[in-house]
Amino acid sequence: MQRYFVFILLVIATSACHKGIYSIKNDFSKANIPLAPDYSNLSNWASLPTKMDAADSIPQRSNLREMQSTAKADVFFIYPTIFTDEPTNQYEWNADVKDEILNFKIQQSTILNQASIFNGSCKIYAPYYRQAHLYSFYTPNKNDGSKALDLAYQDVKAAFEYYLSNFNDGRPFVIASHSQGSYHAERLMKELIDGKP
Repeated sequence: MQRYFVFILLVIATSACHKGIYSIKNDFSKANIPLAPDYSNLSNWASLPTKMDAADSIPQRSNLREMQSTAKADVFFIYPTIFTDEPTNQYEWNADVKDEILNFKIQQSTILNQASIFNGSCKIYAPYYRQAHLYSFYTPNKNDGSKALDLAYQDVKAAFEYYLSNFNDGRPFVIASHSQGSYHAERLMKELIDGKP
């Protein structure tokens, strides 16, 4: 069966001021790195069609309906940078997917307000990943920022490969993303999709 896909790239509008960004003091080589997520563990997914999460939400007083159970296509959603404040644990450059406070922020912001838009037409798959801190985009040492973003991408790629092998079953899919998620989505397209119908 031929697989069809649509790619949606929600680009970042970075007008953020550098002066307001938390600055990481240690370089990446001295960083504590959180453990890589195992995507066979469903708790490492911010959204799945088989579990209750913020992506199941619909606006009050609307005619919209959550239709994931009968949707004929999937969306693989890569959320934006939510890791922006001073870390509350030992992980500075990359977020820990077990960070419950950060995961709550992810659910109540991007999963609720962005991923949920697809629940009337697609099954939603959104992995938690070791997202790079916002400072990765602004650090004067671009090498540190690149290493943090590479680590985050490793998770996105692993989650997408797990999705293809275990959830997709030949269904049409959409890759949707925003901000840091779009950075990873573009690389994912180049490495795993372009030239591979």
